[in-house]
Amino acid sequence: MSDHPLGDIDGTSGTDAPSPVSEPSIVDQILDLDKLLSADVRRAERTARFCTAPHLQADIEALEAELETLTDDRGNPLDEEGMNDSGRTATGVALEIRAKRQEMADAMVSVRMRQLELDQWEAFLTKHRATSGEERPMEFWFELISLSACAPVMTQDQAARLTKKYGRPVLTELSTKAWQVNTESGVSVPKSSRSSAVLRRAARG
Repeated sequence: MSDHPLGDIDGTSGTDAPSPVSEPSIVDQILDLDKLLSADVRRAERTARFCTAPHLQADIEALEAELETLTDDRGNPLDEEGMNDSGRTATGVALEIRAKRQEMADAMVSVRMRQLELDQWEAFLTKHRATSGEERPMEFWFELISLSACAPVMTQDQAARLTKKYGRPVLTELSTKAWQVNTESGVSVPKSSRSSAVLRRAARG
C-alpha cells in the first residue's frame, strides 16, 4: 500500500494493472497545442451596453406608480370604471409604459471591447503600478476603455467626454467590461437562462 496522501498515484494500486484513462467530457477537449498555436485565433471580446436616453427611466417609473393606483397586484382594475380622476385608464397607462420601454430600448447602444495583447496589457499595468483599486484615477479607466474599445474605436479623450456626458453609470459599464475582457473572459462558457427557457418552451410545443 502506498503511503502517499493521495493514494497510489502511479495507478497500480498494488498490482501491475494500469488505472483507467478518463475520457474528455462532452464540454471539454484536450488541447491540441500545435493546432492552436498555428490557428488564427481572435482574442476575447465583450459588449458594454447603455442607454442614450436615460431620462426615460423616470418617465416609466412615474407611469408605473400611476398604474399602481389603478390596479391590484394582478393587474385588475380597482373599480368598475377602471380610471382615475383624470380620466386615465389602466390600459391606457399600460400602453404608455410599453411605448416608453420601447423608446428606451431603441436608445440602447453598445461598445465592443477586445482583450489586449499580453505585452500591451502588461505594459499598461506597469505604467499604472502605483495605483490600485479605489486609488486608481479616472485617467486609468479612460485609457483602459480607449485601449480596449474596438467597435467603435475611441481615443482616451473621447472616452472621457463620453462618460462625462452620460455620467458615472456609463463609466462603470464601460470600465467594467474593459476590465473583465482583459482579466476574466474566455475561460468558461457564458450561461443563458433566457435562451434555455425559450428552448424548453419550444421543445414542449
